[in-house]
Amino acid sequence: MYLGYFDEVKPSDHCESLLVGGILVQAGPSLYDLESEIRSLAGNFFGEPLLTKDREWHGVDIFQGKGPYRGRAIQERLGLFRDLVDLVVKFELPIQVVAVNIPQHRA
Repeated sequence: MYLGYFDEVKPSDHCESLLVGGILVQAGPSLYDLESEIRSLAGNFFGEPLLTKDREWHGVDIFQGKGPYRGRAIQERLGLFRDLVDLVVKFELPIQVVAVNIPQHRA
């Protein structure tokens, strides 16, 4: 099994917990199909099938229209979210989320 995606939300005034999420991917033939679809999606969106540090699926940038998403219409960015979620559903990828209550952790 591989960790296919990982992200975190740091504590803030609205939530004192650190949230950590990941998507797990099983090894096997479907892994190659998933990779192929991710590359196809990247190629359709960016014009280049390879994701890089400067061209990655970063939710906050997609939503806020920052980085490589700057200048893209909100409908296009929401369509990208839909396409990414469709891959999670199609490949039945388990999503794991952990919340760490920072004040309790430090106590």
